[in-house]
Amino acid sequence: MLSRKSVIPAALLCGALSSPANAQSIATYRHFTKAVTVVPLPKRVLALYYPWYGSPEFSGKWLHQDGVNTVTGTIASHTHYPLSGPYDSADPAVIERHLKQAKSAGIDTLVCSWWGRNDLTDVAIQMLLKQAPKYGMTVCIFWEPYRPLLTPQAARADLAYILQAFGKQPGYLRSDGKPVVFLYSRTSQALASSQWAEVLKETAGKNSPGILAIADNEAQTDSQVWGGSYSLGAISRMGGLNQTQSAQMLHQIFQSQRAGNRPPNYLTVETLAPGYDDRRQNGAPGALVDRQSGQRYRSLWEQALKDAPDWILINSFNQWHNGTEIEPSREMGSDYLQMTRLFAERFKAANRLPIQRPTPGIPSER
Repeated sequence: MLSRKSVIPAALLCGALSSPANAQSIATYRHFTKAVTVVPLPKRVLALYYPWYGSPEFSGKWLHQDGVNTVTGTIASHTHYPLSGPYDSADPAVIERHLKQAKSAGIDTLVCSWWGRNDLTDVAIQMLLKQAPKYGMTVCIFWEPYRPLLTPQAARADLAYILQAFGKQPGYLRSDGKPVVFLYSRTSQALASSQWAEVLKETAGKNSPGILAIADNEAQTDSQVWGGSYSLGAISRMGGLNQTQSAQMLHQIFQSQRAGNRPPNYLTVETLAPGYDDRRQNGAPGALVDRQSGQRYRSLWEQALKDAPDWILINSFNQWHNGTEIEPSREMGSDYLQMTRLFAERFKAANRLPIQRPTPGIPSER
């Protein structure tokens, strides 16, 4: 379980208050009963995971795989061809293979695209959750905008289902004991911030110790509502940028995630991808962000290491439609899993010093 601790650094606090150089701080801190040390969460690497692929053998038909031709090794709707061929997300052998591959690449959590109850994604995520602990991995929900209209009542019902069906299982990702849920931008934008605040407050009240909801930074109108942010859409806008410019864009987006009045322990999740190509899915002209033989992915990772976010989210493990996958392909083999492993090791080896903060909500005399 991930946690951030509040402790009383007595020696540090006493030294600060007794020092003449800090005389002005005495009035500020006189009525504080404790100081808060924000202990950084263990570094975590996550990857978007899409358990929506179906095959005739398991699902009765091809799903999210149009124009499959196993003879020529092509799938009309995919940018690249899976090294192991087209597959079904509910195939136990596929689930085992993906968990092994993700673990070998240093990925800790699969953030799974979820399209509602009884959908193929719903079934496959249940299967993933049962197997993930065996590999020391966790799973969490990426809440997609599957409803034509999301109302506060429907949002409460979906969250209640997510927490009951997934959040209580041992393989589900938690932070400070709270199940983590990522919201796709259109999901978080479907309700006003005030409505989300009420929905999340009510859900937390019925499900101790609550829920950690992470929304797309570019879709947040009130960061106080959310427990953290990520940014998914940047990669598709990097098409005309070189490696350096792409890294600068990533850094600027990350800086915006840290800016403003954020709640205590607000999670920053930096999001990066190896490339992007949705031309087969969405038709010409589409968007193309060339992988540059892995150099773009390396430059984005190097920038993320400098930015030192709480977590890193990879877009994606297996979004074949948009060509963002790091899952092995016929075109690139296992290169991107190997690159991910090397960078993940560096990211998780880095340590950050705890940050001293006064306890929120306690007035000072200043």
